[in-house]
Amino acid sequence: MKTNRLFLIAALLGATLASCQKAEELLPEEKPEDKPAVEQTWKLTVQTVDTKAMEIDGTTLKNYWKKGEKVAVYLGGTKLGTLEVTSETKAATTTLHGEISKPNDLAVNSELMLLSPGRDDDKWTYAGQDGSEPSEAGTMATMFNYATSTLSVTALDEVNHTITASAPTKFANQQSIYRFGFKVGGTGEAISVKSFMLSSNQNKLVVNRTYSSDWASEYGILTMTAAGNPTGNLYCMAIRNENTTADETYTFSVVGSDDALYEGSKTIGSAHLGNGKFLSAKSISISKKTFAPDATAISNESAVL
Repeated sequence: MKTNRLFLIAALLGATLASCQKAEELLPEEKPEDKPAVEQTWKLTVQTVDTKAMEIDGTTLKNYWKKGEKVAVYLGGTKLGTLEVTSETKAATTTLHGEISKPNDLAVNSELMLLSPGRDDDKWTYAGQDGSEPSEAGTMATMFNYATSTLSVTALDEVNHTITASAPTKFANQQSIYRFGFKVGGTGEAISVKSFMLSSNQNKLVVNRTYSSDWASEYGILTMTAAGNPTGNLYCMAIRNENTTADETYTFSVVGSDDALYEGSKTIGSAHLGNGKFLSAKSISISKKTFAPDATAISNESAVL
C-alpha cells in the first residue's frame, strides 16, 4: 500500500512539472519589434582655431584649448551630444570630434550651436562658484567660462552616419571674468573671506540661462563660497551682466574668515561692462557690519513673541 502511494505521489509530481514546462513553452517568443529602439549616433568633426581653457599670466588672462575639453552641441534648445578636443593642448588648430544624435528635423542648412564648456549636468549657470583663479583644470574653465559658436550642416552621409558642417564662427565669450579683493576701510592687505553675495543696482546679473524659443536669462544675486585661500586673497568670478549701457554699482555682503559680516560696494563704469573682459578690483572698501540692540519699547504683551 505504501509503495502504491509513493508511485502516486511521484506521478503527481511528474504531471505538475510537465505542466509547468508546458506553460513555459507556451510563452510568446520575443519579437524584434518588442525590443527598444537603439538611438543612432552620427559622427561630427569640427576644426577651430579659437582658444578656450584659461590661465592668468600676471595681469593677463590667457585662453587656449585643452585636450579632452568638452563642447556641447545644440539644435535649438535640444542637446544632441558633446564633442571633445582631440588635438594636443595649446595646438594652433583644434579638432573637436564626437558622436551626436540626429533628430528627424536635422537637415542640410540646419544651424547648430556649440556651447563650451559642455557640462555633464547640461546647465548654463553662474551659481556655485568658488572664487579660485582661472586654470585649465579649475572650476572657472571647466564650469563657468562659457563661449558659443554656430555652424551650418552642409551634408548628411546616410551610409556612414557622418555630418559635414561649415567652419564654426569664432567662439564668443558669454561673460566677463572679475577679480575681487576686499580691504577693510579700503587700506591694508586684502582680507581672507569665506563667502560673499553680489547684487547690482541694475538687477541684470545672470544666475541661470535656459531655452524656450530662445536662450533666456534669470536674474538675481550671485554667491561665491571660497574653496581655499587664493594668492593675495583675490577671488575670481565669472559674471554675465546684461546691463551694458548704464553705470553699475555692485554691492557686496562679505563673510570674512573671522566669521564677521562686512559690506561694501564698487561702481563699474558702463565702458567696462559687456562680455569677454578681464576686470580687476583688488581694493574694494568694506566695513564691518554692526548689529545694535533694538531699544524700542514693547507697548503691550501682544507684541512679545
